[in-house]
Amino acid sequence: MGMALSAAAPAMACYYTNPNDQTIGVLASEAELLTGPTADFRVELDRLPAPGGKPFLAVAPGDSPEKQTLAAEWTQLVEALAGRDAAEVSRLAEGYVAAREACFARALAMREAAEKGEGAEKGDAAATPALIAADAIPAGLPGEFDDYLRGVVAAANGDETAARAAWLGLLDRPANERRRRSVWAAFMLGKHPPDVDDAWAATWFGRVRSMVGDGADDPLGLGNSSYGWEAREALGRRDFARAISLYRLQQAGGDPTAVWSLRTAAGKALDSSDDAALGELAKNVEARDVVTAYLLARGGPLREAPKIERWTAWCSALETAGAGSAPGVDRLAWLAYGAGRMDLASRWAALAGDSPVALEVVAKLAMRDGRMDDAATAMEKAITAFGDKQRWSPVGLNDEPIDPADPARCDLALIRLSQERYSDALDLYLRCGHWADAAYLAERVLDADELQAHVDEAYPAPESFAAGLTMYPGDRGDSATRAQWIRHSLARRLSRRGRWAEARAYFPPEAQAVFDQFILDVRIGEDTGAPRADRAGHLMAAARAAVEQGPELFGVDEDYSWHTEGGHFWEFSAAHVRARAEKVCRLTPPSLDERERVAASERELPEPTWHYRYRASDLAWAAGLLMDDDDPALANLLGEAGDWLKHRDAPAADRFYKALVRRCPHTALGIEAKRARWFPKRK
Repeated sequence: MGMALSAAAPAMACYYTNPNDQTIGVLASEAELLTGPTADFRVELDRLPAPGGKPFLAVAPGDSPEKQTLAAEWTQLVEALAGRDAAEVSRLAEGYVAAREACFARALAMREAAEKGEGAEKGDAAATPALIAADAIPAGLPGEFDDYLRGVVAAANGDETAARAAWLGLLDRPANERRRRSVWAAFMLGKHPPDVDDAWAATWFGRVRSMVGDGADDPLGLGNSSYGWEAREALGRRDFARAISLYRLQQAGGDPTAVWSLRTAAGKALDSSDDAALGELAKNVEARDVVTAYLLARGGPLREAPKIERWTAWCSALETAGAGSAPGVDRLAWLAYGAGRMDLASRWAALAGDSPVALEVVAKLAMRDGRMDDAATAMEKAITAFGDKQRWSPVGLNDEPIDPADPARCDLALIRLSQERYSDALDLYLRCGHWADAAYLAERVLDADELQAHVDEAYPAPESFAAGLTMYPGDRGDSATRAQWIRHSLARRLSRRGRWAEARAYFPPEAQAVFDQFILDVRIGEDTGAPRADRAGHLMAAARAAVEQGPELFGVDEDYSWHTEGGHFWEFSAAHVRARAEKVCRLTPPSLDERERVAASERELPEPTWHYRYRASDLAWAAGLLMDDDDPALANLLGEAGDWLKHRDAPAADRFYKALVRRCPHTALGIEAKRARWFPKRK
């Protein structure tokens, strides 16, 4: 009989935005395992149908909007002044730019004063930036530039009425006298509406797009920007459907800021709408898709996740609007699952059929009922349905390739682990770049012979090798990366067990050369028929290789020396974490067989952290036994070997200190060691 679980809403965690957030995923509480994946808002927007309406291309931002604007104005003004005296052109252009810069400076000063609570709002005239004088506008400008600049100066001085009058006057000019400034004037009119006219902004921004659509010059992409400004005005009027539609058009034109604006619009729509308003919004297909994507993305990066009450309210609005019969119902099933509406999730997932997202929901629902075999079957179908659809995360910190099937792979890996299908779990963790989890399977669960047989069958040597792949690859990696990584892991495990002939074939070429030299040095050092000096030299060379290349030759992926992290530090291993799962996870706890395997592998692991330094110290000790007392080379060897251990394990280093004082009492290093009563600094 299945194990029924509570119907409370699952906890929320991030998967799609960074599948490697959970460095150790073999521990999963029921809440974590039952959590629905988090969407990437931008990816969800990109999969929606193209918005209705005409998109206008955005212009890539420059160093600053002010510099970009000034550069475009300078170019247009110089074109308009063609044929005039060069000195006159210089006077007018420089005077125009100076006036515009004064407008920018005053606007900045006004903002800073408002932020500090100074100036006009506090009645402090001294703190209010000075007005821009009328004579700042150079005499003799072409009419459209003179009108436009007068409007900008008036707006900067706070006289909105005079500003609108100047721009309207510009647009009253004959068409051939305003071709360079008509779009700009209409755009500014849209940005500066009178307080009593709600339709003003939409009218003028519509005029902007009409002009640009008819071929008017638009060097700043104001046609695209007009969508964003009009959307902002609609957002202020709580017309969320209109705002979302306009922001979608802005995004379609290539404006990267539109995604953030859509997040804001969707969040405000959810937070400030009552049930009736949400119901109306749910009837609008475009708004419905964006708000749903916003919830699936938990609001997006750097934002607080929406409250669960808004999830449930939105689900109810969608249900009332009959959204379950529309395209995208698989996303609605995903949404309902996240909201804890399991009845809706089941119904909508059934309507979505073989959609991979719907199959994931089906699997999660099966897990909630304790039907783990059914959950595994659904997860396998979801992974197959996703296919190999690698995509890029737009999150700015790390544009790692993200596969939407990775959450299903991680869930299925955990199920397979609890079902004692260890090789399957290993493959799944490798496929989605959960390297610590893969290391746990490779080092602690599969024995060396099982791992070797599986690697031989599933991970043949790649045709080319990545240089320096000695730690976590970082992202999911390709098939060659995965093969190289797991083969290198096996090589080190065989090497630690002394199975050197077998180990060699699994090392990548760069490590293979080091390994060959290490083995040669050890064998010559152990050859009693070779000269003692030669033996000592080769043993010390092997010791130095063990120190410098220890992680590559002997490092443990999963525990102690943590080869996967470069051997630089120790942290709790997946085995320790997995042991805790027995207490916190009823769905996929470690089986008795898994626990016995981990206990058995404990005996195989080298005991101390940075164990390869101890291996090196033993080789150095053997080399020292072949050397003469009071030999400066012996003193240097004992000092060097002591340095490898003295900061981490003073008792282990002590034998080298005592040997240095006892065997090399007349060397400079031995004398200094006796005086300092510890290892002196070596040159």
